[in-house]
Amino acid sequence: MNAAISAALSVVGKALAPVSDGLLENWAASNSLGPNISALKGELLRAQGILYTAHDRDITNPALKELLQMLQQLADAADDVLDELDYFHIQDKLNGTYNAVDNHPRGSIHNLGLNVRHTARAVANKFRLPSCLRDASGSELDDQEDDEAQNLQFNRVEMSKQMAHIVQQLDPICAKVKEILDLELRKPTQGSIARNRLKTTPAIIEPELFGRDTEKKNIVEGITHGKYCADGLTMLHIVGPGGIGKTTLAQHVYQEVKSSFDVMIWVCVSLSFDANKLAQEIVKQIPKVHGEMKNTIEEELIEQRLKHKRFLLVLDDVWTYHEDEWKKLLAPFRKGEARGNMVIVTTRILETTTMIKTVDYSINLGQLETEDFMHLFEAYVFGHQQSWKNHPGLLDVGREIVVKLKGFPLAAKTVGRLLRNQLTLDHWTRVLESKEWEFQTSNYDIMPALKLSYDYLPFHLQKCFSYCGLFPEDYEFGSKELVHLWIGFDILDTCDQRKTLEDVGLCYLNDLVNCGFFKKNGKDDGSPCYVVHDLLHELAVKVSSSDCLTISSSNVRYAQSSPSVRHLSVIIDERDVNDKMTFEDFKRDLSTLHEKLKVENLQTVMLFGKFHGSFAKTFGDLFAEAKSIRVILLSEASYNYSLEDVFRGLPRFVHLRYLRITGYLAQLCLDNKIPRFYHLRILDVQRCNVHIGVLRAMSNLVKLRHFLVQGTGFELRQIGQLIELGGLMRIHNIENVERKEEANEAKLIRRIHLEKLVLQWGTYGHDIHSVQEHILESLKPHCDLLDLHIGGHRGTTCPSWLGGKLSVKNLESLRLHDVGWTILPPLGELWSVGEHGEEHQSFIPSQSFQNLRRLELVKIPRLRKWVENNTCRLFPQLEVLIVKDCSELVELPLSCCQSEQEANMTWFPRLQELEITECPKLLSLPPVPWNPAACSAKIEQVGSGLKQLNYSKGYSSGASLTITGKNGEDGMFWNVLAFSKLADLKVLKITNCPPLPLDHLQKLKSLKSLEIDYSGNSNVLLQTDSESDIIYELPIERLRISSCGAREKELTQLLSHFQYLSELGITDCEKITSVGVVEQQQRIRVGEEIAVGGEAGLLLPSSHLQKLDIYECPELSLLTSSLQDLRSLHIRGCPKFLSSCTWLLLTHRCLTELYIHDTHKLSASLEPTRMHTHCKLQKLDTDDLTGFLVVPICSLLSSSITCLYLARDHEMERFTKEQEDALQLLTSLQVLNFVEFGKLQCLPAGLHRLSSLMTLRIYSCQAFQSLPEDLPTSLQNLVIHFCNSFKLLPNVSLPNSLQNLRIWGCHSLESLPKDSLPSSLQDLTIGLCDAWKFLPEDGLPCSLKKLHIQACCLESVPKDILPSSLQELRIRFCPALRSLPDSLPNSLRVLDVDGGNSEELMRQCRKLKGVIPIIKD
Repeated sequence: MNAAISAALSVVGKALAPVSDGLLENWAASNSLGPNISALKGELLRAQGILYTAHDRDITNPALKELLQMLQQLADAADDVLDELDYFHIQDKLNGTYNAVDNHPRGSIHNLGLNVRHTARAVANKFRLPSCLRDASGSELDDQEDDEAQNLQFNRVEMSKQMAHIVQQLDPICAKVKEILDLELRKPTQGSIARNRLKTTPAIIEPELFGRDTEKKNIVEGITHGKYCADGLTMLHIVGPGGIGKTTLAQHVYQEVKSSFDVMIWVCVSLSFDANKLAQEIVKQIPKVHGEMKNTIEEELIEQRLKHKRFLLVLDDVWTYHEDEWKKLLAPFRKGEARGNMVIVTTRILETTTMIKTVDYSINLGQLETEDFMHLFEAYVFGHQQSWKNHPGLLDVGREIVVKLKGFPLAAKTVGRLLRNQLTLDHWTRVLESKEWEFQTSNYDIMPALKLSYDYLPFHLQKCFSYCGLFPEDYEFGSKELVHLWIGFDILDTCDQRKTLEDVGLCYLNDLVNCGFFKKNGKDDGSPCYVVHDLLHELAVKVSSSDCLTISSSNVRYAQSSPSVRHLSVIIDERDVNDKMTFEDFKRDLSTLHEKLKVENLQTVMLFGKFHGSFAKTFGDLFAEAKSIRVILLSEASYNYSLEDVFRGLPRFVHLRYLRITGYLAQLCLDNKIPRFYHLRILDVQRCNVHIGVLRAMSNLVKLRHFLVQGTGFELRQIGQLIELGGLMRIHNIENVERKEEANEAKLIRRIHLEKLVLQWGTYGHDIHSVQEHILESLKPHCDLLDLHIGGHRGTTCPSWLGGKLSVKNLESLRLHDVGWTILPPLGELWSVGEHGEEHQSFIPSQSFQNLRRLELVKIPRLRKWVENNTCRLFPQLEVLIVKDCSELVELPLSCCQSEQEANMTWFPRLQELEITECPKLLSLPPVPWNPAACSAKIEQVGSGLKQLNYSKGYSSGASLTITGKNGEDGMFWNVLAFSKLADLKVLKITNCPPLPLDHLQKLKSLKSLEIDYSGNSNVLLQTDSESDIIYELPIERLRISSCGAREKELTQLLSHFQYLSELGITDCEKITSVGVVEQQQRIRVGEEIAVGGEAGLLLPSSHLQKLDIYECPELSLLTSSLQDLRSLHIRGCPKFLSSCTWLLLTHRCLTELYIHDTHKLSASLEPTRMHTHCKLQKLDTDDLTGFLVVPICSLLSSSITCLYLARDHEMERFTKEQEDALQLLTSLQVLNFVEFGKLQCLPAGLHRLSSLMTLRIYSCQAFQSLPEDLPTSLQNLVIHFCNSFKLLPNVSLPNSLQNLRIWGCHSLESLPKDSLPSSLQDLTIGLCDAWKFLPEDGLPCSLKKLHIQACCLESVPKDILPSSLQELRIRFCPALRSLPDSLPNSLRVLDVDGGNSEELMRQCRKLKGVIPIIKD
């Protein structure tokens, strides 16, 4: 109940905020309105005082709970009214009007007119819609063409009545609450959280420990003979959320290590950490010793009794403590003289491990793995019986329940009790669907255990956490996203004026992480994100249920809602639009939500899922009466709809504070509406692919804090009133500012909440350079700015606040783009070049950017040199350095080294990312990587022998490096790489570089993939004499060599170092004549006399080679050596390859994939005696039809081949009888492709005998005209692409097995004949068929589910031609089609007309939104 009191107190306090300073009372100055404001303020203060006296009491009275909810609802209503009043106060101030005063300052005549107007409006409202929100003419704003020209009109009479009504209701409620509270306060105080807390003991409750064997083993081994046996006191924290098994693990460890300790102590600390009381409890568990002093304090007794004994102290269930208390408790234990003394602490509060500086080790317990958790669940449900074997029908629903429990052992225990008494499918299904475990209230159940952590939080953190229940499970929050949301909810406390709301929000987030309610994870790009711990999400839903409601298709019909709900989220997933019936059901269920909610009171609406736009019309109807909306979040929007389709009253949302849209809304148009949202704090559409133009009247947004719109900024004159704006501010078109006074009016120095500032000039003439220098000087930001971007300024010097009188010393990011300065910021010793080639020094040694993390210098044409001097660590925090398009640059402070050993990076000790591009005069470069922390480097278009270098280190994929030279023989070329720091490199690509020394390559201990393109170099690697007898076993598994002029001997010597090679590619190596494999016992040694080269050929060192690709090696043939493990062989442009090894390949014991193109034709007479040999080849791709389509070979392949690609015979017109007979032998064939047969007119006869054929593809066969009538009855997929002569399908139906038909780029196709499409067809695609204009008159098959037509001259879709089974209809780039039938199939799920269609068709389809689940236009 204390939470209910705190909630009511919070709402009352928020409602009081607008009137707390008396400003609105003075502004109103009205005989009717003013007193009502005062009366409302008085009642709210009264309620606040009553609640404050009892906010820390634990009260269980149900009547009081209901009264508090009524009080909270009245406070919410008061908050809305006063917030609306504040809105009109801002509007009057902006417009210089007096619409809300009784007495006009200009005298009686104006006063009379004002009163007449107020009275007339009140009378009009009596007969129309009663509302405070009408425009000046009294009409609804939806009818206005120019929204910005119209202001919402304040209705003083209506608002005054609302206030009086609230005051009238508040008075008796406050009296009743006070009366009951007075009675409650007479009861003795009891700690709400501590009451009923169970004391744990070291006795094992759970006999078997599931899923924690590794943790237990590590702890036990550490205690018995490992890291926990050191001198002094060792601390171990076991951390994890409630119910995860911390105590159980500690109990098992405690019992197993008893023999290792002289004294064992177990104390359940719980919520109160009192050193004195804990010491008293501990003393009782330590045996007395002979001669101990009597009548002494507990700390001294502990010291005496433990002095020479090894002890284990377990402090279980620790919540929090002060550092002094902790030191006091541990002081006597630290005086023990035995080795291996240890303290184990179990806690659910991560912060405890950081508060105590003496923690040596910490174990974070997460959820159990699925298999372990399944065994645990099984034990709790069935005991030790043979469970699933006796109840196999329960296994599937059991697995579903296990998924829901998120690996929490206590959750398994709770659900086990619910399930084991009724081992029936109905009971288990009911428990699963209702999540019955959430309602169990025993101290032994999971939700009370988690609720305990929640109750322990201070109220402001409870509120922040509870709103997370509105989001989907496992939602990944960004830190700024959360803080901005909390700002929108008005739940951040700003008592400390030295902190911004953003600072407070980050503190709250950090507290919630430390308390275990958020888990900080890393995304794939390394950026942090925050996720609500598993079952804690369900807890958030539960504790916020009185004012928050989350709807999905699974609960929409059964969701219970109270009138107090103010925050609504709806989660749409793909299942909700999976078919028309489901769509209609969910739409109908959503439309009934107004019966469960008071929509007019909703403050928050969140819509999740990329298909939520499919229900835009339904939402529009649902939210039509919404008028209190403060927070709008549309997540993953990917559906063309207008924002006002969902929120029809959007122009009248006077309370709106937060608007965030992610995804794609092509019709998002806020240009005229944004300036009217005076209360808007957060506008975030930066992840929404829309463009918002330059916004007028932005100065109206006096409370705006964050304006996050991609590519849109402010004009200077707009920002004078935006004193709250923080985060990012972009100011564009500054060249249009003509006077320094205009810049001064922006008062940027007073924008203390700004974090990032972008100042952007467009093109302007030389005649205003001096003016623009003064203007830039006047745009001085506050000294704590973090990120500054200046672009397009053509003056000659940087402003003094960025130079000689540096004021923005705390910058973390600085970007200078396209500036013409010769005097630059204090970045060290900088030299610039003047118009006549003279050099100027710009060095200010007394100033520096000590916090700079990112620096970008882009398109600075006058920058000549950036010189390193004696000032070390000038940029101690710099992580990212980008230098681009500096045409005169010849020197950088990190580019003076001639070797890896000489590299001096003292200026940039933390540099992680480096980019240097388009600096053609820059010759010397830094070594890459410059330190182990470096994660990214890009160097391109510089003046050295290096053409391109790209280095990146992924968080999971490891490091990769691509380097391209300029065909030079620079002996110092490889100095650009610090090989000793590339031990973790996994991928290396080298192109047109000098030969790579082997001693460098052997330093790459983790290298798995190497690609080399040496363009004619004779030696692949440089090898010194001292290395001649050494064979390095390099870890490379994948090697590709291209354009290499080396002979076979050099390549063999190279490959001798790659004993683990599994994939080899050789391209355009003309001097290679043969290839084979060295026998296992042979070792190739550099310098050893081995017959290599012309006689032995290229010898591969690895019998483990699985993939071999050889392209464009005209002299190459295969030796008869064994390729034992080879599975894939690709050969192209090797005309001699098949001369001697065809049967060797076809009968290879492992080869499953063979690609042979551009070789001499195979002779069918080769090795006929091998007919009995077994073949494993599954995929064959060849252009040698005459060689492979012969009976001996096809007989050999008949049982194994499943995929055959026949390609590029430009002379063949028809297949011969022998080829047709051979092809029919391939009875295991499943996929058959004909590719680029220029003169082929028809397919081979007898295809119907290929009884396993499932896919037939015909690509780029220009003369191909028609299909045979006897295709295989197994055929499921038929594809015909770019066959210009193809005119028609066979007159008889295609096989009834056919499911997918795709015809693309067949310009002669005119029609689809009657009865040609089989009744089994499910997917039909026709595209780029210019002559095709009509669908078959007799209709499409009744089985068809998907129809895709693109870039055709289709003119009409006749009525009733679309089958009732059709689910997807996609029509693109068919401008001749003007309309679709009025009656489309009820089964239609997707209608896609996005791109290149007539406006008439688009209009017709837009009208179907909300009727068809998914419409893309």
